[in-house]
Amino acid sequence: MKTRKFFGEQQKFVFAIFVILFSINCFANPSDEIFDDSQILEFHITFPMDNFYEVLMEMHNTNPQQYLSATFEYNGEIYENVGVRFKGYKSMNYPGMKKPLKIKFNEFVEDQKFHGLTKLSLSNEYFDPTFLREKITYDILNEYVPSSRANFAKVYLNGQYWGLYTNVEQVNMKFIKEHFGNGEDGNLYKGDPAGDLIWNGPNPNHYYNKYELKTNQEENDWSDLINFIHLLNFTESQEMKEVLDRNFHMYNYMFFQAINNLLVNLDSYFCGGHNYYIYHRTDTDKFIHIPWDFNFAFGNGVYGMSFEEITHLSVLWNSGFERPLYEPILDVPAYKNIYLMDYRYVVEHSFQLEELFARIDYLADLIRPAVYADTLKMFSNEDFEENLNNDIYYYDDYPIFGLKSFLSTRIQSVIQQLNNYEIQTPVSGLFINEFMANNSSTICDENGDFDDWIEIYNANDVAVNMEGIFLTDDPQTPDKWQFPQVEIPAGGHLIVWADNEVEEGPLHANFKLNNQGEYIGLYNRSGILATDEIEFGAQQEDVSFGRRPDGSVSWQFLYTPTPGSENICSSSVVNVHINELMANNQGIICDEYGEFDDWIEIFNKNLEPLNLEGLFLTDDPEFPNKWRFPDVEIAPKGHLLIWADNEGEQGPLHANFKLNNSGEAVYIFDANAQHIIDQVSFGPQNANISYGRRRDGSPIWQLFSNPTPNQPNFEPTSSDETEFDKNTIFVSDNFPNPFNGETSIKLYLPQRNDVKINIYNVKGEHVKTLLHNNLNTGNYNIVWNGKDDYGKTISSGVYFYKVEIDKFSVVKRMILVN
Repeated sequence: MKTRKFFGEQQKFVFAIFVILFSINCFANPSDEIFDDSQILEFHITFPMDNFYEVLMEMHNTNPQQYLSATFEYNGEIYENVGVRFKGYKSMNYPGMKKPLKIKFNEFVEDQKFHGLTKLSLSNEYFDPTFLREKITYDILNEYVPSSRANFAKVYLNGQYWGLYTNVEQVNMKFIKEHFGNGEDGNLYKGDPAGDLIWNGPNPNHYYNKYELKTNQEENDWSDLINFIHLLNFTESQEMKEVLDRNFHMYNYMFFQAINNLLVNLDSYFCGGHNYYIYHRTDTDKFIHIPWDFNFAFGNGVYGMSFEEITHLSVLWNSGFERPLYEPILDVPAYKNIYLMDYRYVVEHSFQLEELFARIDYLADLIRPAVYADTLKMFSNEDFEENLNNDIYYYDDYPIFGLKSFLSTRIQSVIQQLNNYEIQTPVSGLFINEFMANNSSTICDENGDFDDWIEIYNANDVAVNMEGIFLTDDPQTPDKWQFPQVEIPAGGHLIVWADNEVEEGPLHANFKLNNQGEYIGLYNRSGILATDEIEFGAQQEDVSFGRRPDGSVSWQFLYTPTPGSENICSSSVVNVHINELMANNQGIICDEYGEFDDWIEIFNKNLEPLNLEGLFLTDDPEFPNKWRFPDVEIAPKGHLLIWADNEGEQGPLHANFKLNNSGEAVYIFDANAQHIIDQVSFGPQNANISYGRRRDGSPIWQLFSNPTPNQPNFEPTSSDETEFDKNTIFVSDNFPNPFNGETSIKLYLPQRNDVKINIYNVKGEHVKTLLHNNLNTGNYNIVWNGKDDYGKTISSGVYFYKVEIDKFSVVKRMILVN
C-alpha cells in the first residue's frame, strides 16, 4: 500500500537506519525478491514426460484444479515435486501453446515454500501486445488499495524458452495475513466465473457455480457471503450507506472503481461481474474487495463500442447490467461525492502523462529482449513496438489501443468530465499534533477515566468540520473510526479519547493506543487518503509525544503535556547549535591537560550573549539530562568547546560521556530536559576529520579535513563557491528539508571519482538511484524531484540518501511533504 509518513519518535531511530542501509542487500520480506521488478526472473520447470503439454491440456479440460508434478528451478535453487497446471478462463483461449500457469509448491510436498510463497500465478499476456497492461495497472492500484505485486519472468518448460510471463502475486491467506494481520481466518471468495453479487436465494448450492471459496473449504459455510448479497439486493436506498459502511469497506472499493473506470477495464465486475476477490475480514467483520486480472485494461477487449465511446467513457458509466455493488456509487449522494473526489485525486497524482510515459518506456526497455525472444507470443515484435504508442488492429477490425495514445485521449476526456462536477476538495492542514499512549494521571475524560488521547490540530485559518474524517491505529483499516459532527476552530485543537469505549461519548474512538508503539493515521473523507500519520515507539508514563511547534515536522517527548493547547517552543535558546564535533581526535587540539580528547563545539547564533546554564548535553535521548551546562556565557555569534572525554573532574567544560567514532548522535535539551533544542546524527568518523555545519548555524553538514574548533566554520562566498579545502570531499544536507517538489544536494569532489547516490525509504527499500557516474573534480548540484526510478511521485515521509565516493560513505535524512 501507500508509503507511510514516519517521523522520528526516538532519535536513536535515525542512527539505527544507518545499520539498515549499510546492509541494504537484504530484502525485507522473503517474497520481495520474487516480485522485484528491477529485473526479469527466470523460472525453469521440468516435467518427467515429453508430452507434458498434452497432459496439462487434458487435465485442464477434465479437472481444472489438478496439478502435474514437476521440478522447479530458480537461480540455482531446486524444488522437487512442485504442482503445475494451466489456469484461467479467457486467457486459455490464447491461440498458441503459451497458456497461463499456476505453480503450487506444497501440492505434493507438505509445507514446501518458495521464498515464503506457496503459489505462483503466471499470466500469458493474452490480447496484450505490449505485455505491460497488467503490470502498470497493479502498480497504480498498489498506491491506494491492497493489491497484488507483479513483475516479469522468463519461463522455460523442459529446457525450452516458453515465453515471457507476468508474475502476479497470488491472493491467498498469505496475502491476506500480510495485509490484514496474522489473526485473519475469514472466508476468501473469488468472484469467478460470474460473481455478479445478484441474489439467487438462500441456498448455497445456487452460488457454487458463480464463486470460488478459497479458504475454510472443509467448513464450506457460505452464509456470510449470502447474507452480504442479501443486504446488497434488498436494503432500501436511504439505508444503503449505513448498511454498507457497517458491512463492507466501501471507501477502499471506490478508489478501485475510479482507477478501473479510468483504464476502461470492462472485463471486470463492471460488465462480466467477475475478476475480483472478496474477503470477509476477521478484524473488522467487514468484506473487502481485492482487485484481480488486468490484461484487458487500457480499453482492451471491449466489444460493441466505438473508439469514441471507449476513450470518452463516462466517469459515472453504468453498463446496464445489474451490479448491486456498483449501483450505490451512483445512487447514494455521499458515495458519489467521495467517488468523484477520489477520481480527481487519482488523476492528479497517478496519471501524469510524463511520468506514465517514462514508466512505460522503462518497462519496455527492461522486457524488450525477452519479448523479442518469445516465439510463442500472440503478437509480433512490430506489434509490441507499435502498440506501446499507437493503436493496432487484430483481424482487421478489432482495435487494441496503444498505451500512450489511449492514456493521452482518456485522461483529457476524464479531466473535462470531472470539471463539470462540483467536487469536494480533500481536507488539508489537519495534524495529529500530540498524543499520550500511557496516561496514568495527566488528564481524565468526562467520566473521570485516565484514558489515552490523541490531539488534532487545525492549522487552517478557517474552522474545519471533522464530520466524515477518519482516525485509525491500523493503516489497513483507514476507516476504523469516523469523526462525528464536531468543529475545530482556526488554529484550534481537539482531543479524541483512544479508549475503545464509544458508548462513553462521540469523541471516544473504537481503539486503544499501544504504549509499546504502533501507528496513528488521520484519513480524509475518502477513507483512503491520509491527511497525516505517524508510527511511534515505546511511550513513557504520563509523557506525551507531540509536534513542537504545532503542525511542524519535529516530534519530541513532552514531559509537560499540553492536551488541547499549543505545544510551545522556548524562543530564548532556539538559536543555540551543535556546530562542529570531532569523535576521533588524534592530534588536532588538546585540552588544558594536554590530552587530545574528542570535542563538541556549541555556537550562539543570537546577536546577544547567551548563558547556557541549566541546558543539557547528551548522547542518549533516553537520558536527556546526562550532562548539565555550567554557568557559562557564549558571546554573540560566538563558540564554546565542550570536551567529550568522560572526565568531569578535569573541569566544568568536560562532559561525562565520550563520543563513539563508529557513529552516534548528540543532543542539546532545554532546562527541563523535555525538549530537544538541537541535535545531530553522524556515521563513522576518521581520525582528525571533524564533522560540522558548512557555515556556522547552517543546516548543511560536511566533513572538514581542516577542523575549526572555537573558530567560524568556513562560509563560501557567492563569487567563489569552491574556496573551501580542495582536498576535502563535501556532501551537503539536502536543501530545503523538509521539501515539497524538489530538493538539492551539493557535492564537491577533490579529484575524479565514481559517485553513487541512492535514496531509500525507512524500511531500507531502494527508491531511487539519483546518481551513478564517474565525475571530474569540481562542484555539483544534484536535484531530486521526489520521484522513484520509474518516474512515479512517491508518498510523503522520511527518506535517506546514501552517498558513496571511493571509500567515503555517508547517509543523511530528508523529509518529503507532498
